[in-house]
Amino acid sequence: MKKVFRQARLLLFLVFFPLFLLSCGQETLHEGLSEKDANKMLVVLGDHGINATKSKVASAQDVSFSVLVSEGDLAKSRQILTDYNLPRTRNIKKMVQELCGDKGLIPSHNWEKCRKVVSIQGQISQHLEGDAVPAVVEAHVIINMK
Repeated sequence: MKKVFRQARLLLFLVFFPLFLLSCGQETLHEGLSEKDANKMLVVLGDHGINATKSKVASAQDVSFSVLVSEGDLAKSRQILTDYNLPRTRNIKKMVQELCGDKGLIPSHNWEKCRKVVSIQGQISQHLEGDAVPAVVEAHVIINMK
């Protein structure tokens, strides 16, 4: 019986200790990302020989992802992502919050109009930056509505 417990402890140690070592010394490179953006970043960093991991962060309202790299690769990773202009996707909810402000208890007509315009801008730019037009790297859309 003691031999079984000893083998089980050894097995647990051999499984969890390497995972513990991998998690030590890792810094968050980016957080609040979509899974698509996190995966793009992992591919680019992997192509440059940097070992990066993706971490899922769940909150009450939505799910986002973080990209983690070792402390020694942090500066190099930032430079590589800057060279590749990553992450590209902008969060439409954050854009609405920044440009339109708080909606308050009862949203005003102007706030609703602002939210609609910003949402349309975000959808068009994401569509252009996606696979619809391969040559487009970044798109800024301006809409003027009366």
